Amino acid sequence: MFSASTVAATPVVPLPVLDDYDFRVRIDKLPLLDVSRLETRRECQRAYSLLSIAAHSYVWGQGLDIAQSIPEPLAVPLQTISDILDIPPVLTYAGCNKFNMNVTAIHCMTGTSDQDWLVIVSIAVEVEGGATLQPLLETMHGVRRNDPEAILIKLKETLLHLEKVGKLLTRIFERCDPAVFYWKIRKFLSGSENAASLGLPNGLEFNGVNNNEHKYHMGATGGQSSLFLALDVILGIERYENTLLAKMKRRPTELSSTTLPKSPTFDLLFWRSFRQTRRPSSRMWNAFTTVVCTRLNSSETLTSK
Repeated sequence: MFSASTVAATPVVPLPVLDDYDFRVRIDKLPLLDVSRLETRRECQRAYSLLSIAAHSYVWGQGLDIAQSIPEPLAVPLQTISDILDIPPVLTYAGCNKFNMNVTAIHCMTGTSDQDWLVIVSIAVEVEGGATLQPLLETMHGVRRNDPEAILIKLKETLLHLEKVGKLLTRIFERCDPAVFYWKIRKFLSGSENAASLGLPNGLEFNGVNNNEHKYHMGATGGQSSLFLALDVILGIERYENTLLAKMKRRPTELSSTTLPKSPTFDLLFWRSFRQTRRPSSRMWNAFTTVVCTRLNSSETLTSK
């Protein structure tokens, strides 16, 4: 059962090498890491999570001394494993949460229970939110069959899960202090895109990769959750006031390694056809609009993480 007591019972040990400003020295002494022996996708995901967290710790882990490049022993395997997974070589929502979870967070840059709790809530949201997909698909099957009762039942089931998602998102504040997040956790989630004000005016140099290529990538954010963008595709939500979500929809490679459906079945045309030709009852239309509004109301909490 998802509970705040999970974190309280879990010892989270701070990383002494970050506190002692010794992390870069240790990384610089590493041999070139070989990822060719990784066999399963799960192993690759674990490696990606560890390498991307290490890269962000290397860049942001020494106060105002921001590293302008990451060394070859870290850059080369991170690029290689990212290519295998088709994910940018930067810490993403997937690397920070989805691939970094085994009851509690596996890797934690700050060593705080606040960050551990942030991961736990994020995964709980993914699990509960994922339960909306099946009833939504069954709703569309109901539209095809012209079965109003089935449509109404499945829309109400979808709404039930979305309301639970909203409640889970508010639970972040139970054990993740906003001050700890802002001052201690947030910087480690930053990427190299538009990061001049953070100390990376020229992006991040990857030594040993494509002639020491400078890369510009967005960091980890809840807006990268493919779950919520998939919901938007299915529900036909096309316009975003939130610029981050608009950007994420334009740049699917920044997502958490999940491809969004592109079939015409999964777009607003389906719902338009339903509204125009089937003339849904007010009960059904109210149920549909309530689902859409509940999804949109979760955007602010999601992207503020």
